[in-house]
Amino acid sequence: MTTDFVKQSLRENLSRVLIPHVADGLWSIYDNAKTACLRNKQPGETLKTFQNLLTRVPQWTDTILSAEVSRIEKASKCEYMDDLLLGVFVSYIRAFASLQQSEETHVNIEFDRPSLSVFVFTLYKAAARKCWSNAYLFKTIDVSSEQQSRNRRDIETMISGTLDEVIDSFIPWKDISKAYFQTKAPAAPTRAVAEIPTAPEVIPPPKPALSFGESETVEFETDNEDEDEERPRLTMGEDVKLELSDDEEEPAAKPAGVVKLDL
Repeated sequence: MTTDFVKQSLRENLSRVLIPHVADGLWSIYDNAKTACLRNKQPGETLKTFQNLLTRVPQWTDTILSAEVSRIEKASKCEYMDDLLLGVFVSYIRAFASLQQSEETHVNIEFDRPSLSVFVFTLYKAAARKCWSNAYLFKTIDVSSEQQSRNRRDIETMISGTLDEVIDSFIPWKDISKAYFQTKAPAAPTRAVAEIPTAPEVIPPPKPALSFGESETVEFETDNEDEDEERPRLTMGEDVKLELSDDEEEPAAKPAGVVKLDL
């Protein structure tokens, strides 16, 4: 048995034992207005008089209300109406509890349960406002019996919708929303940061060297250098002097070999 089925069943039972007798009470108010207008020979003022009497419903005394509740209980032959009303409220609240998103298994909700008299009085006041706007449904003078039957059905349908509104007005929506529909923000997941291994330091190989003899070693860099810097000179050994005879002329001195490397 689902929660919605229990909720609907209890609500239909309450409607069956309550709505027809509340409708009878409203019809009795119309009959009083009709009787007063006929006595004053003003049948055309029946609906207006009926509306005036409806505005007095919120002013009912405890004596009038108690007598009306007793009449409904006797006419419906329902001795457990008060318990039935409580069951309706509990079923409505549990229907929302089935949708709970709370992590707790049991949630306490403070609910001020209305008594049967308070509930019936609230229903009468709400129904009186609806009937004031639709007073033509109670008209019986110069109205066919078929139309009167349809009007009676419409009146009970109107009171049925009013019953739902009254039930909702007593449900602690604020407490329900706090208990069932508020969720805690989930904690942000912590992610482990993986250590990235550092690349080993690369030692560049030694720069190549040019050897031109046992004692002459020239090192040069392969990196691009500034073009304005002077190129290194390589000395190819010591100058060699040749002794010439008196008849031979000494040749013009030539520079000791200078080698320029365009790298």
